[in-house]
Amino acid sequence: MKQFKSIIIISITACLTGLWFTACDLSNDPTVPAPRSMDDYISQRVSFVNSEITKVKACVVGWDKNNFRANQEAIFDTNQQQYLDDLSAAGALLSNPGQLTYQNIVQIDSTLAVSGKSFNSNILLFDHRALNDVIVAAEALLNNTPVGSESGQVSQAVNTAFTTAITAAKTSRNTVNVPDLATQTACDKLAAAKQTFINAIIP
Repeated sequence: MKQFKSIIIISITACLTGLWFTACDLSNDPTVPAPRSMDDYISQRVSFVNSEITKVKACVVGWDKNNFRANQEAIFDTNQQQYLDDLSAAGALLSNPGQLTYQNIVQIDSTLAVSGKSFNSNILLFDHRALNDVIVAAEALLNNTPVGSESGQVSQAVNTAFTTAITAAKTSRNTVNVPDLATQTACDKLAAAKQTFINAIIP
């Protein structure tokens, strides 16, 4: 009975962490997952750990799909190393299946859920490079166009409006799950704001 309760605990934990192959939706299916053997749990996690190690080692900072978003570059090294350390520790435990208990599996899940979320929450799900290029060009124009009333300058109101448009575009770029269509819309909006800004430059 004690072992059966342990199996149920690990089944529920796997659903809550969201680390494994299919998401568990307890609201739609309130039944407890059927108990599985220790070998099944170990095999699943070994596969996951190996896959994640490969992914994390290959990850770079940037604005392409599967990149670590560049606005969080300051925490990339720390988050990457922590997650790799936890994955390696999990792999070491899983390499000794005869010594594992269900409680060990629960602990592995819990540990990877923390560092995994910290790392993976910064991974872009879509390509934001084009939007970043538009933002970089817009910022260069803004920074090289002073506020004033002389030739080549713009009013404070025009400067503020363009700054607001750039900030909105950055919010879209920095959000990992903004899809392609919304990204293109953000590009178009900033391009239009840029043209409005150019038209407002005093001749």
